[in-house]
Amino acid sequence: MSGESFEISRPSPGHGQIVAVDGDHVVFRSSVASPPGSTLECSSRGVRVLIKVRSCKREDEAFRIEGRFVSLSRADRQRLSLDRPA
Repeated sequence: MSGESFEISRPSPGHGQIVAVDGDHVVFRSSVASPPGSTLECSSRGVRVLIKVRSCKREDEAFRIEGRFVSLSRADRQRLSLDRPA
């Protein structure tokens, strides 16, 4: 799992962090809301990550976004330390 910070470019500028990953499903803590059905676009280490949003709930001063990765390659997962190398 990644503990690093991500810069969010869509739906509006902000920042976030991956909280949990289970296969293609992801829980993301974000400074900006993103409605269900939308695509959250963010990047870290030069890797562009798209998350199709299933739910978005306010938690304290941030938003808990649950969704799935869209077209994230194995190489990009490893660069972001989302998968352990085989």
